[in-house]
Amino acid sequence: MQPVAALGVIVVAVLAIVFLFYSIYPVAAYEKGKVMDSLKRSVAISMKNKSEVAKATILSLCLSILTVIIAFVIEFYPQQEGTALFWAAFLIVRFLTAYVYTYMYVLSPVFYLNYAGKK
Repeated sequence: MQPVAALGVIVVAVLAIVFLFYSIYPVAAYEKGKVMDSLKRSVAISMKNKSEVAKATILSLCLSILTVIIAFVIEFYPQQEGTALFWAAFLIVRFLTAYVYTYMYVLSPVFYLNYAGKK
């Protein structure tokens, strides 16, 4: 298998997992059920609200990809050229990483509370 094709398969698998288990944290915390029940409930909520979950998943993916690209630029940027650009890029990467994680941890429960409905 070509490395690019393998990477594509991995990206699709990760996106599918994130999509299906998008609301796993609030389901597990609020409903306090068994693990398998939480997984099933998360998948059901995600499938019921495909459009909203897809938008949130794609946004976090895009921000994560941007973070990785900037991290590679930092790694391969010539250190002799000056440190100002290095530190600016480093701060941007740290900000984007914090933003993505905050976005996911705040939006997921809000999404759950708005769309989960009654059991």
